[in-house]
Amino acid sequence: MKFTIHAQKTLTLFVGTLISIWLILLTIDGFAHSGGEAISAPRRGDITIDGDLVEWEIVRSLAQEITTKPQDWYQIVAGGGAGRNTNDGGQRVSRGKIDGDDDLHVTWMTMWDDDNLYFAFEVVDDDINELDPPFAARNDRNFEGYWLCFDTKHDAPTKKFGNKKFDTAAVAAISTYEPDDTYWEIAPLTTRGAGAAFQRDGQVEDPELNSPAKGHIMAKNDGGSYTFEIRMPWKVFEPYYGKRFKPEDGDVLGFDITVMDVDPVYDPPQGGAMAWSSDFENDNSPGVLGDIIFSTTAAVDPSGKLPVTWGQIKQAHQ
Repeated sequence: MKFTIHAQKTLTLFVGTLISIWLILLTIDGFAHSGGEAISAPRRGDITIDGDLVEWEIVRSLAQEITTKPQDWYQIVAGGGAGRNTNDGGQRVSRGKIDGDDDLHVTWMTMWDDDNLYFAFEVVDDDINELDPPFAARNDRNFEGYWLCFDTKHDAPTKKFGNKKFDTAAVAAISTYEPDDTYWEIAPLTTRGAGAAFQRDGQVEDPELNSPAKGHIMAKNDGGSYTFEIRMPWKVFEPYYGKRFKPEDGDVLGFDITVMDVDPVYDPPQGGAMAWSSDFENDNSPGVLGDIIFSTTAAVDPSGKLPVTWGQIKQAHQ
């Protein structure tokens, strides 16, 4: 009897160890990200950074949304955002309050060439707040702000969850912040006209992107909505990537966008915040970022459907 009980305990321990190893192998996904996937299309024609998005119609079929409605890769956790979710876990909002798409809805697109990475945004916002001076440092967050977060080397180890749904807190717990991971805070709407940009450390200005003379960030405010464009020269990535970055077909950057919607009518935190791929609590944790995948063919299909090569690129990075 003693031998049988001991054997059973040994077998139970052995099986438990095997299951633990199997679960680890099942959930760890090497170097990838858990969230959304977006195509950066090759630039077609000239892009004038003026906030007018007429040049972007050719990549309209590749546009992505940031909305209170759940994405298919996002797992809602009730009471998320360390308990600050006033939407009761029913929407993709982790801080403050956003009352649906009439309150805030963002559509974004991206293109690239050998010199720059481009972004275009269309925003529905029922209460638009511009950034006041000074523009060399961010003193508060009483403006519509966009955090562009990058894992430039795409080397964040993450867990893999079924159907790309994931608990961002669990993924962030095993996500490490490396020297190649960075973010910029963008204020597209300012009282000076040209947008402003701040680096991650201390929220001081980015000397390249924040220069009005260089015109890298421009917006058009139409009252209840606005559009804006961002041009990011590849040279601003060099300190984080370690060398001159020139994308090729199929290259990937870890990426996420977090939007802070400022609505002073609400008690602090004023308005709310939501992200494209992660949640606001973990938006700069590399493991919860999505992916920007660079394509050389994505903008040439007039049918509006994704080209065959996109499917091949996508499978290669799943």
